[in-house]
Amino acid sequence: MVARIFSGLTLIAGYAFIFSLLASALADTHVAGAAAPSARIETTFVGVPDEIEQSLRAALSIEEQKASRFLNDPIVDRLHKRAGTEIIQALQPFGYYRPSVDSDLAFAESKWIATYRIELGVPVIIRELDVRIEGAMDDAALNDWRQRLPLRAGDTLRHDVYEQAKTELLRIANARGYREGHFTRRTIRVFPNQDAADIALIFDTGPRYRFGKIEFAQTGFAPEFLQRFLPFKTGDPYDNNRLMELYRSYASSAYFAATEVRVGDANREQKTIPVLVRLETRKRYRYTAGAGYGTDTGARIKGGFENRRLNSRGHRLLANLLLSEIRSIASVEYRVPLKKPASDYFSVNTGYLREDSDTANLENRSIGARWIQQMGPWQRTLGLSWGREQFDIGATKDQASELLLAIGGLQRVRADDRMNTRNGWRLAIELKGALEAIASDTDLAQVLVQSKYVHATSERGKVILRGDIGITSVDDFSLLPPSLRFFAGGDTSLRGYRYQSLGPVDSSGEVVGGKHLAIASLEYEHRLDKGFSLAAFYDYGNAFNELPIDAVAGAGLGLRWRLPIGALRLDVAFALDRPGNPARLHLTIGPDL
Repeated sequence: MVARIFSGLTLIAGYAFIFSLLASALADTHVAGAAAPSARIETTFVGVPDEIEQSLRAALSIEEQKASRFLNDPIVDRLHKRAGTEIIQALQPFGYYRPSVDSDLAFAESKWIATYRIELGVPVIIRELDVRIEGAMDDAALNDWRQRLPLRAGDTLRHDVYEQAKTELLRIANARGYREGHFTRRTIRVFPNQDAADIALIFDTGPRYRFGKIEFAQTGFAPEFLQRFLPFKTGDPYDNNRLMELYRSYASSAYFAATEVRVGDANREQKTIPVLVRLETRKRYRYTAGAGYGTDTGARIKGGFENRRLNSRGHRLLANLLLSEIRSIASVEYRVPLKKPASDYFSVNTGYLREDSDTANLENRSIGARWIQQMGPWQRTLGLSWGREQFDIGATKDQASELLLAIGGLQRVRADDRMNTRNGWRLAIELKGALEAIASDTDLAQVLVQSKYVHATSERGKVILRGDIGITSVDDFSLLPPSLRFFAGGDTSLRGYRYQSLGPVDSSGEVVGGKHLAIASLEYEHRLDKGFSLAAFYDYGNAFNELPIDAVAGAGLGLRWRLPIGALRLDVAFALDRPGNPARLHLTIGPDL
């Protein structure tokens, strides 16, 4: 037994010794004529543009194997000889069917150098082009594809353009509900000796599918309320864009924290596609709190409460409170969603405003109703508000005014990013009117237009233009509340001047505000690193009663710090129309538009 074990161990040791000798021999030996393992291939293409060169490198076997550690002369020679045929085939998708290739292979400095000199020759030209869409002849999206088709008779044949056109047509047809659409003919006939090609691309759309059953998976809201978000209904022609509208409609509303819209399997017999909408409702109650500082308002704190789901029909209750050194506001609003719940609503509201500034002291109590509607890119506001305002201003003390205001407004914002805008603009137009004969102390008509424009002048620089124009017609100016008068001066008006310190004055020389307003501002901002920017600005204008305007100017420099909620703006502005051009600090925070 011991002898058998010893014999086995001896045999294993012998095999191990022989294996080690073979491994050592293989490690020190290489195939005759082969280069060292570090040798590589360097390929050079002459006579072709970069786009074609990149395609050639992707198509050639010698390029694919250039870094292999097993290369030797026979392998490289075989790859090099194959390259000529591969180059000719790789050039055909670019329309070159009769190129000439002169190749050379040399070994130097531990590497093979493969050089390919290429003469592309005359490209193949599209001679006949037959592109047709059969079936849905009047579909605007398909006809638009046909008009934009980048294939024209007389163009150089490009196989990639042809394939992209086919892919795009299939994508559009599928997105439009032509689930059975297919090509009845798709051919390219190439005649190399004639440098010509004939293309036939014929597509049969088949029937257009329609939206099938729409199901909702959610809790908390009535189905009839959820259906008001739909930009389509069961039976409408299928369109992926309408699904995206549906998703945005739910996602942009205040009701849902998460939205998923997906389609089910198409019913080929009924030609319908079902839709499933999964919704995750937001928390019913929302509380907000914050603190801040602004040179117009001083230190301030604010808080808010919202009940997002008073009932299954989407009614909401909002309450907000703002307390500051100069201005305090409290408001309560009850909102009822309308036909488009994501953007349109009717509300009733009540509010309280108290302001104690160097110019005026006022208390305003109001109650009203608003109708907010999105009309394309514009937001329209129609409203009615009754308010009583008690105020002291200038030499006028303990005055009171009651007005029933009809309110109309339009607003539009277009921007690449509302918080940190590079290019964009905002325009807001508001009209107010009151009649003494209808629960008002005086007749009143007023219009206010506010605009802002941002344009990037370079990668780091941008220009900001701002303009405000207000016009008022009132029978008895003394009964016009300070909250409806125009003043100038402050962070968002004329920098360099105290908040509401500019405007017409009374007999005692106190600023009492004006009927009209005209303010313009020019600012240049240059972006630095780490979210900071420097700004230079010039503001001009004033509030006034009669022409000509007693305009004043303010100018200065500012520092901007970009934050997720907008920009923190610190400005040092000089009152150019005050003796000695005194400086004033302005601090604001918020979005650009």
